[in-house]
Amino acid sequence: MTQPPFILRPQYFIDGAEWMACRTDYPASGWGACDNTWQIGLSVPAGVHQLLVRNMTFPEGWTRPFAPAIISAVRK
Repeated sequence: MTQPPFILRPQYFIDGAEWMACRTDYPASGWGACDNTWQIGLSVPAGVHQLLVRNMTFPEGWTRPFAPAIISAVRK
């Protein structure tokens, strides 16, 4: 399928489980300069399934309270 312009990195789900979405626009392909780029290849098992393709979201990183180890190093 053609990759929509609002999807930079596809994330693909089948029945709520994440699967790999293959994309043709990869550094070796000329970054869209070649024919048949900017497409997504999706494997679909036989039968009826719920499919979801969206822009990849990454989990939030944890926050760490940073405090100086050497108090005299703090500039005021």
